[in-house]
Amino acid sequence: MSRSSSAKGKKNDNSPSANLKKEKEKINTVKQWEKMRVMPYLWGILFAVVVYIALCTGQQDFLFRSQEMSLFLPTKVFFQQQMAVPGGFIIWLGAWFTQFFYYPPLGVFLLVLLWVSVYALSLSLFRVSPQWSLLGLIAPLSLMAAVTDIGYWLFHLKSVGYLYSNTLGFLGTLGLLWGYRLL
Repeated sequence: MSRSSSAKGKKNDNSPSANLKKEKEKINTVKQWEKMRVMPYLWGILFAVVVYIALCTGQQDFLFRSQEMSLFLPTKVFFQQQMAVPGGFIIWLGAWFTQFFYYPPLGVFLLVLLWVSVYALSLSLFRVSPQWSLLGLIAPLSLMAAVTDIGYWLFHLKSVGYLYSNTLGFLGTLGLLWGYRLL
């Protein structure tokens, strides 16, 4: 009896309906994987839109004031003064980008664009699988916290271009690591 029941089980496994069921499972698995491959892009877009709206609506005065507090002069003397300190070129670039906060939506757009670049470069560089792509937002969220949680320290900062210099430094480090990986 056990022989006939096992034979029936094997016969059912090879039946057309069982093969059709297996094919449907494979197709569902492929569809799920395709959905997962899209997730990093969705997280990046969602992050960019939410942060842009939040910074444009809630931090406009702060961003404009930070632009007023961060002086950029397009002169040789200013450039040489920035080059005299460690990370001077990044500080100089940060001061140049900070000028765009005169129009806060434009400055926020550039800052969010840099943060999305950090996210995309992190995912590519560390080969993060699509199901764990949300973890790639840790660095941009940390950079955002460094910018938005300054408060009154803005008036005590001695570094011009602070709002961009951290992001540019981190992006430069990821870029160098990416270049090293290509070697």
